[in-house]
Amino acid sequence: MTRKAILRTVMGWLLFTLVVGVGPFAAVSQADLREVKKSGVLRHIGIPYANFVTTSNSGLSVELVQNFAVWLGVEYKYVPSSWKTVIGDLTGKLVKAKGSEVDILGTTQIRGDLIGNGLTVLDWRRQVVDYSRQATFPTQVWVVARVDSALHPIVPSERVEDDIKAVKKLLKGLTILHKSNTCLDA
Repeated sequence: MTRKAILRTVMGWLLFTLVVGVGPFAAVSQADLREVKKSGVLRHIGIPYANFVTTSNSGLSVELVQNFAVWLGVEYKYVPSSWKTVIGDLTGKLVKAKGSEVDILGTTQIRGDLIGNGLTVLDWRRQVVDYSRQATFPTQVWVVARVDSALHPIVPSERVEDDIKAVKKLLKGLTILHKSNTCLDA
C-alpha cells in the first residue's frame, strides 16, 4: 500500500471517529465534524506515551491528527493532558475507575475533540467514550524482566482485558515499575 493510500485510509477512520464518535482514537459526539469545521480548529488531546505523542509534541498520533486537520481544512491544536485527566478533557466528566466500573465524580471543561495517543480499551473507559470495533493501530503493553526471572510471557487471548488480567496474576506480589493511571495500575 502506498503512503498516500495509507494516509487516505487513516483520514477516513479519523473522519468516521469525529462524525460517529468511534474510531482508532476516542471521541465524543459533542465534537462532531460540523462543530470542528465551524470553530476552524481540531483540538488533539494527547499524553506523551510510547512515541504516539512525545514530550516535544511530535510522534505518530500528532502527525496523523495534524494531517487530518489539513485534510479537513482546519487548524491543528495540540492539547496536553495526563492519564488522570484525559477522559475529562474529552468528555467533560470527572471519572474514577473502580475495576471494570467507573464513578462519575463531577464535571470539568471539555478541552479537546479527540484523544490521539495509545489508549487501551478497558471496560470502564467504554462506559464514557466510544472506540472503533476494530483496532487500527494495535499495540502491546510489555513487561520486561531479567533473563533469570521465573516469569514467562503469557499466551495472548482474543480479549485485551483477559490478557491484562493474566499479566496482573503473574505479577501479584511482585514490585514493578509502571506508569500510574494506566491499564496495569489497578
